[in-house]
Amino acid sequence: MHLTRQQIIEAARGQEVTVSDHLRICAECSELVSLVSTYFVSGKLHLPDAPIGWVERAIEIGKESVVFDQIRSFVARVIFDSWAMPQPVGVRGESVESDRRIRFESEEIRFDLRAEKQTKGWAFVAQVKGQSKSPIQLEADKKKLLPDSAGLYQWSGTRPPRKITLRSDEFVIELPELTWKKPQSN
Repeated sequence: MHLTRQQIIEAARGQEVTVSDHLRICAECSELVSLVSTYFVSGKLHLPDAPIGWVERAIEIGKESVVFDQIRSFVARVIFDSWAMPQPVGVRGESVESDRRIRFESEEIRFDLRAEKQTKGWAFVAQVKGQSKSPIQLEADKKKLLPDSAGLYQWSGTRPPRKITLRSDEFVIELPELTWKKPQSN
């Protein structure tokens, strides 16, 4: 049998308790008494309130953040990756091995990415399908891109991006971090 709540509080306050023999035997009750006596706050002053000016300013900031209420954040999922499945024997070749197609999906937005390994780096073409009232900016690592007149995002680099994010006034979509080591095919 364990001590009651009242007995633990009395023991933590250092008052004489009739169950002191129990505290020497029961490790669980002894630990509770030690914990309550270490962090005992009953009868102490409450924490002071923040200055009223700070509280009012925090309320103002909360009211001003109407834009933040409208932006939604999502994580996209991979629905197709050409490197995740082996190519049929008749299709395998060096050109197919160096190209990668990936499709991501989140809510009503689809993101298609085509990556092509070239002699001195990589070339990328991407397209976003779905509805957005504002332009969607693509962030590929540190590069920030807007679509061209055909609705395509095109860029090149010495190495492929690990992190891709899509941003608009309505949402932020984080794509899963990409690895660019092609699995060995048999």
